[in-house]
Amino acid sequence: MSPRPAARPQKGIRARLGNRRTVVWQTGALMRARVEEEVQVTMEGTKEKIGDRYQTADWKAEKHVPVIECPGEVGSDEEFMVMVTVGKEIPHPNTTEHHIRWVQMYFQPDGEKFTYQVANCEFTAHGESAEGANAGPVYTESKAGASLKLKKSGVLYATSLCNIHGLWESAMEIKVT
Repeated sequence: MSPRPAARPQKGIRARLGNRRTVVWQTGALMRARVEEEVQVTMEGTKEKIGDRYQTADWKAEKHVPVIECPGEVGSDEEFMVMVTVGKEIPHPNTTEHHIRWVQMYFQPDGEKFTYQVANCEFTAHGESAEGANAGPVYTESKAGASLKLKKSGVLYATSLCNIHGLWESAMEIKVT
């Protein structure tokens, strides 16, 4: 008889106290004995922040960078269109195996603390089909648009996620006159 594989820990109860989160784990191998161990995770203990995971490069040489297209100067409360394209100069693959999953846009007004999410576009068709990968009847292209009105100057950020190469970002300053 072969030895029984070690069971993976399963999550039990979670509680949050301010910046500290307490997680109670029930160890699978000892589940019958109801042995529980407490693990505390603090924000101070993490080595990286999600922002550290974003990559950037020159969009003319790198197909993953979201390219922001909009006027650099707009009138206050004047509607304008923003287009974000991933793979503008060098096309990004759009296959079941390799594709852009989403594009998001954020605006950081000058002199303000908070950043505002202004758009979120998820691309959900990449040639999937019951007949197999890349045999499907529909593909979504990694382009997203939003119509905006600004009251203050600031920075427009675009972020994207490639299912293989991770998170990417770019930014553009927009002046409100």
